[in-house]
Amino acid sequence: MSSTEVTETVTKLQNLSQERARKVLSLIDDLVELEVLEDVADLKDAREALAEIKAACNETKVPPSGDAQFINTDTGEPLPENRPTISYEQLRRESGLDR
Repeated sequence: MSSTEVTETVTKLQNLSQERARKVLSLIDDLVELEVLEDVADLKDAREALAEIKAACNETKVPPSGDAQFINTDTGEPLPENRPTISYEQLRRESGLDR
């Protein structure tokens, strides 16, 4: 809101009767309280999600340091269907990267 809009709004509030002004302020208080409750619920959900992520990370097994595992080793055996069937050297040669 711009300062002009705030001034206009305050002027309108000042021109209300006492009873209507109390109702408007009560509604504003209710909205503020509702927003706080929503923020608390969002924070609770975020903390629960973070706890789940941390738990999942703790369950993940990581090989000890120094025990590197190589995925793309050439054993001379046919590759399983879920791995690429074109070798890196062939790909490099066909794409012209070895020139």
